[in-house]
Amino acid sequence: MTGDIVGTSIYDARVGMSDENAQHHARFVHEGERRFIYAARRDGARGLVLLPEGAAQARRAPTKSELMCPVPGCPMPDLTTVDRSRAGRRDGYRHLAKGVDHCAERMHHVLAKGLLARWARWAMPGASAIEEHPSNDARERIADVMVRLPDGAQFALEVQYSALSVEAWRERHESYRRDDIVDVWLFGHAGEQSRWRGGVMYLNATQREIAASGAPVLWINPLTEEVAYATSTAWSSGRATILAQEEGELRVVPLTQWRLLEDGMFTRELVGLRDTTVAHLALEAAASAVRAADEAARQALREQIVVARERDHEAWLASSERAAAMAALGEWPTWLAGEDPVGTRVSGERWRWFLWSEVIRPLAKDERVRSSDLLAKLVTRFGDAVGVVTPGAPGGSLRAAVIAMLSAMQRPSLASRHEQKRFGVKRFWFTRGSVREPLTPEQRAEVMRRASEREAGRAGGGGSRTSSTDYRRGPGSLAGSSWRWLPAMPPAPLPPRAPGPGERACARCGLPVAPFLVDQGLRTHPVCSR
Repeated sequence: MTGDIVGTSIYDARVGMSDENAQHHARFVHEGERRFIYAARRDGARGLVLLPEGAAQARRAPTKSELMCPVPGCPMPDLTTVDRSRAGRRDGYRHLAKGVDHCAERMHHVLAKGLLARWARWAMPGASAIEEHPSNDARERIADVMVRLPDGAQFALEVQYSALSVEAWRERHESYRRDDIVDVWLFGHAGEQSRWRGGVMYLNATQREIAASGAPVLWINPLTEEVAYATSTAWSSGRATILAQEEGELRVVPLTQWRLLEDGMFTRELVGLRDTTVAHLALEAAASAVRAADEAARQALREQIVVARERDHEAWLASSERAAAMAALGEWPTWLAGEDPVGTRVSGERWRWFLWSEVIRPLAKDERVRSSDLLAKLVTRFGDAVGVVTPGAPGGSLRAAVIAMLSAMQRPSLASRHEQKRFGVKRFWFTRGSVREPLTPEQRAEVMRRASEREAGRAGGGGSRTSSTDYRRGPGSLAGSSWRWLPAMPPAPLPPRAPGPGERACARCGLPVAPFLVDQGLRTHPVCSR
């Protein structure tokens, strides 16, 4: 084999990559190169014929008479040789007829098969290497190169330039393994199977599947006669260098340094990397199993919590405590409803009613309402049924639910929210609102009815005035309005009365005028004079 396969450089193992090495990698994955250095025999004999460097002149006549294009089905297979020494390029074959231009990937595939067959016979003394050979008598698979060693071990060398799905690879891989054949996959240096960018090779789905088994992912360039693989750093294993699982730096090695071992195609360095990678994948699999078990346990606990909360809610709906709450509220208000916090086994209605009825309602107007105090009360009342609670710590789904409840209590004026921004940080807090009790549905309906009557009275421009629109009788007459700070039940309207001794009657409505208005010289109420 010496003289037939020549490597252009050796991988630079130093940290980083030199310009020369970067150029070497770029040449390896270069797609435009179409050097034609292998030909087939006209007599049909197996194996391709390599054109030695500098032999274009001497081999021209034998090429025309004995050799042909190696691409099956070529319409014009006659070849000649081309001397490129003056241009500083390698000699090669070309078609005698003009205009014959095979697909680059197809040509690379043919050349790679010939190269691997020659390499196997050279690297493994006594081995046979046959191109396009069936895997068994049923011809279930046709290997690109089938290699049989003297001890009977068989290897199927598969060159893959075209696209290959994960399912198709698995099917072929399992088929070879059933016949005790070690399949070695070498992907094309260009085209569908090469995703190289800036010194990094990115693995596609099929290549990641191979890498996940611990086997190296290999790329071949039959023109430079090199095979490459990619490595990356595994931080979880103490920063060990392993075979790439997703992406990695490309390492290009001359084919002369590769050998067939019992489980694949390796270099001396790659054996150690393979063992490190297998150990790393085993650790990752064990850690993944632990994570999966932990997640399964957490999911089971979440399901138990949901079941416990649903049972508690059913008990709450049938309890006398909720019946009393409904008697006071008329219906369950939105500010006492909301999403159930994670980890809470207590019905959301139950703990919200507890906070309102026993903690927030007794507070004085404008008294501070702290979420940490509310959480502490919940822990005292329900224990660990409300989940893991640290009252002084920020965050947490229960704390968020409590704050959402306080925010909802702003609308009926049961709580007030305050904000302050100091040194660029916004803070907020809640205080007890002005309304002592929320209105029942009947009370809200009465408020809306009286408001409608007032609007109708204003729109009519006069007419009879109800007690709810009479602003002359003091604060009691405002009880029917929709102001949220007023008492829930309006007092009974005051009956009209005649002026008493010493009181002056209003010139317009006849009701008494307050003495301080009379002292100011007014004979009518200010409202009546508008």
